Amino acid sequence: MILCLNFGHIFENFTYYQNLGSDLMQIKIILSVLVLFSITFLVPSDVFANDGNDILEIASLEHDVRQGQYNSLVQVDSDTYALAYEGKDKDGFISTFTISSDGSSIVEVDTLEHDIFNGQYNSLVQVDSDTYALAYAGNGDNGFISTFTIDSNGNITAVETQSLGNNLEHDTVHGQYNSLVQVNSTTIALAYAGNLENGFISTFTIDSAAAITAVETQSEGNNLEHDTHRGKENSLVQVNSTTIALAYEGKDRDGFISTFTIDSDTAAITAVNTQSLGNNLEHDTDRASFNSLVHVDSDTYALAYTSHGEDGFISTFTIDSDTAAITAVNTQSLGNNLEYDEVRGIHNSLVQVDSDTIALAYTGFDANGFISTFTISSDGSSIVEVENLEHDTDVGQYNSLVQVDSDTYALAYASSGKDGWIMTFTIPSDEIKEKNDSDCYDCEAPKLTKVEVHITSPNSDTQRISTSSEIWHFDQDTPLPMFGDSITPIVADPGDEVEIILELTDNRTLKTITDSGTYTNFLNKPNDMNLFYANNFDEYGKVSTTFYEWHQKGDDLVYDYTNTVE
Repeated sequence: MILCLNFGHIFENFTYYQNLGSDLMQIKIILSVLVLFSITFLVPSDVFANDGNDILEIASLEHDVRQGQYNSLVQVDSDTYALAYEGKDKDGFISTFTISSDGSSIVEVDTLEHDIFNGQYNSLVQVDSDTYALAYAGNGDNGFISTFTIDSNGNITAVETQSLGNNLEHDTVHGQYNSLVQVNSTTIALAYAGNLENGFISTFTIDSAAAITAVETQSEGNNLEHDTHRGKENSLVQVNSTTIALAYEGKDRDGFISTFTIDSDTAAITAVNTQSLGNNLEHDTDRASFNSLVHVDSDTYALAYTSHGEDGFISTFTIDSDTAAITAVNTQSLGNNLEYDEVRGIHNSLVQVDSDTIALAYTGFDANGFISTFTISSDGSSIVEVENLEHDTDVGQYNSLVQVDSDTYALAYASSGKDGWIMTFTIPSDEIKEKNDSDCYDCEAPKLTKVEVHITSPNSDTQRISTSSEIWHFDQDTPLPMFGDSITPIVADPGDEVEIILELTDNRTLKTITDSGTYTNFLNKPNDMNLFYANNFDEYGKVSTTFYEWHQKGDDLVYDYTNTVE
């Protein structure tokens, strides 16, 4: 019997990570022989075939072991990020992290407890190079605005905060479901649920010293109540220098899109398309929770949200930059939007990857954490799901996703036990995907540098153990060499232990493997073989009848049709 160890399949699902220079790794496989056999080797040239278009998890950091909910993550500079979240005892915290451009390194820098009473429904925005404004629900669920400075090293300084006793309580009744956007260099606009959970828009100015001034607010008695029924689950985006658009959950929990203008000089708010005027767009007549709205191109917008049965949907709209008029393109009201998850799609956080690609972090089946990507045509008429990654099999809630560089993204979320995590991913942009589709992943294939086979044979007569070995070295100018019958077979007797060591090198790290396995005894598929296992083919169309697969996040899979090895 010939046992063909097809190393070409060992890392078929191998996950690539960041460039760390040349990386050397050894994989060791030990087989206990049950019958007499000899070994030959086959290493196909596409051993590490990977089109590089997948979403790949890179690194993760558990930044708070007590609690990490209501996350809002923003970029400070090229490698520094700030996170507002609800921590221990529901208090409000700001933390900073440095994240390398390739996502391989996540380091916590500084943490500030800015509110000792409450810190929920956070929305954090950058005002200038070192000034940040935070809208959140504080003591009594009232609405507050606080400011901080964060330097290029990630050090946080409280300026106007509850901890200093000088932040702005802009709504003394209620201030939940906050969504904050910067309108211009000194003005920010806030959408939130106020008294009776009605929908409000307020504006503020923040000067160069990070001092906050209420302009149109509930505390001033002059903000805009745009929806007198409900204004929850808000997601606000800027359309142009004076226009903002809002996706929210309104009357009967239905989904609405509204638009407003903000005067660049006075920060005065004007309703353009709103429920209060009776002319906003009702895009979903069932439900629209956990909204996340992003700009796709010049006048096209995409919305991820939760509708009936907590299913996840993507819809598209156009918003005219001159008139702020809203037009449904792919929506539930038109019957043509995309149901991206038929089980669950909550805690949505959507970001733009490139001109026609968006990425979504959400909570799916069993409260697990998922990342999906979609392509959207420039006019919004086409929405196609591309990839989906289940990045956390425990919990993945309160998501906030941001872009790190052209193909690297950082996600703040709460996992099991409500603990706070930061995780990084690569999501290839169009330029990288085109290169991968037409050329290669990083244009330098991993290389097999050495194979060792050691056979340990116990001698029943002398009770001594003898060992024989074969070692092959390979020229690094030829990636992934193929060899077979020209190599002298190694014969092992029943009871022998065969140890196989593969030494690999690559210019990208090999330190983390999602799964690996050995696939052996390739035969024409036996008629009585379980079809579930008949899925590992060699280049001749034969199936592996003996294999072992190790899975990092699931049960190992063992199958041995011929009872040859264990």
